[in-house]
Amino acid sequence: MLAKTIAIVSVSACFTPLLLPQDAGKGDGERLKRLIPAAIQKVEVHPELTALPTAKLVARSGLDSTTMPSLRRYRAHVAGDPRPTEAAFLDLTLRGKKYRLGAAVSPEKGVLGPTLFDDFGKPVADLDRFLSQFKGEGAVRLTDASREPVGDAVKLRDEVLSQDEPPAKKDARTRWVLLRHHLAMRAVAEHDGRVQEAAQSGEALAGPLRELLASMEQLREFSAHLKLVFEPKEVGQYRAFTDEGHALAVKAQALAEEGKREEALAVVRGDLAMSCGRCHGWQENHWKKPLGEAMRAQLEQAGFKHGYFVVDMDVRRVDLDAESAQQVASAVKAALLLAHGAVD
Repeated sequence: MLAKTIAIVSVSACFTPLLLPQDAGKGDGERLKRLIPAAIQKVEVHPELTALPTAKLVARSGLDSTTMPSLRRYRAHVAGDPRPTEAAFLDLTLRGKKYRLGAAVSPEKGVLGPTLFDDFGKPVADLDRFLSQFKGEGAVRLTDASREPVGDAVKLRDEVLSQDEPPAKKDARTRWVLLRHHLAMRAVAEHDGRVQEAAQSGEALAGPLRELLASMEQLREFSAHLKLVFEPKEVGQYRAFTDEGHALAVKAQALAEEGKREEALAVVRGDLAMSCGRCHGWQENHWKKPLGEAMRAQLEQAGFKHGYFVVDMDVRRVDLDAESAQQVASAVKAALLLAHGAVD
């Protein structure tokens, strides 16, 4: 049952201020109308979480319990939508700055946000690169695994990352190989993204290309460990893919250092992109699936499930250190769980 109902006088495209009560989160009215791209007719304020939903939220998100007093949940009735949009906001302090993070779920438009706001209710772009992984196609989203205790996933991840060499037991070694390979692949994708960003901004390409080349070298070296999950001939084929990609990265870097910017970009966006695509799409393997899809399935089976919102599993660090990245990921997950009503 909702605690309060606030009627909105105007339903035009130009919003009138949302007259939310003081205890509902200062500035959330502004945040709601910026988060939801439609005319809001009425906003209802959910009551505070009781003990059991609070415990579920903490266990499933890993959110610091000190954040709980800042949580606010709203049900917005939007013009033209027969069903309401659910929204949630919570405070987030990062690098000495205080933000308010919000997300909403619309039956008509899907997930809205997550978006970071300042004290005055205006969106800020400080974490746009990090938050982009929770938006659009291929975004990190809630799944059945999102209802499981996140601590179990964190423990599994930490167990793998604490070991520089593969462990003796086969199951543990398989998890080690799968997660380490996943991170090596992710590093290549991250550095490729930095090359593309440098190209768009007009920055020099030599530095980002060196990083891309280094990550491809690490991936190529790691391929020897894949014999635990691949058949022998598959290891050879995978090594051929990584050799080809590495050679193309060497070529692109050499061109960039010679001042041939466009030629270097053509290699990255053309030959290298196609080489990566052939590898990800290769399905002449014992799984009879595209390799990218098969490896994701193997990760899931090993316990590294999509929907945990755990850094170095389904969440990328982007520009943050591991601790800060996990703090933001936990806040995003908490907001989405609340907006989806997944703790009630």
